[in-house]
Amino acid sequence: MFGCYLDIMNPFPAGSSVRITISDGPASIQCNAKVVYSQANMGMGVAWEQLEEKYTKVLEGWMERAKTN
Repeated sequence: MFGCYLDIMNPFPAGSSVRITISDGPASIQCNAKVVYSQANMGMGVAWEQLEEKYTKVLEGWMERAKTN
């Protein structure tokens, strides 16, 4: 609910600010995030910054769906 891991070969360094868009079918979220850790040639963990309420509801729906799968 507070961020995610991005599997990416060339991650940004920890502390970088990024703009994230994640889509699943017609639903999507967009937000600014901060890179909290980075693993060269592997990926990076990001934490959302001020996720809007409309996107929080989308994310909650995805998390509920993940619990049942």
